[in-house]
Formats: sequence, structure tokens, C-alpha cells
Amino acid sequence: MSTKIVNENKKAQDVVNQQTTQKLTELNSNVENITNNTIPPIEGGLSSLTSMVNKNTEDIHQNSRGIGLTT
Repeated sequence: MSTKIVNENKKAQDVVNQQTTQKLTELNSNVENITNNTIPPIEGGLSSLTSMVNKNTEDIHQNSRGIGLTT
């Protein structure tokens, strides 16, 4: 009787281990997908980003003045 209990416990543990391994594999795959599909760093770093923001801000101001002149 005790051998049967030990065997059943081992089977149950094997199932849990298999499910855990499957989940870990899925999670690792998800992490790799997130890591590989993130937005790449901006070339030129912070100074490039600052220049881009300044240009966009200036473009917005110019477009706003253009809209103001036509209304």
C-alpha cells in the first residue's frame, strides 16, 4: 500500500514538473519576444532626441502661426 502511495505521489510530482517546465519555456519565449521586439535605441542618443523634439516643437509653432494667418 505505501509503495502505491509513493508511486502515485511521484506521478503527480512528474506532472507538476512537466507543467512547470512548459510554463517556464513559454515565459522565456515571451521574454525573448519582448526583448527582441522593443524599440531600438535612438541613434545619437539624448542629443539626437533633444534635437528632434526641438525641431518638432518649432514645426508646431510655425504651423500654428500659418493656421492663425489663414483664419
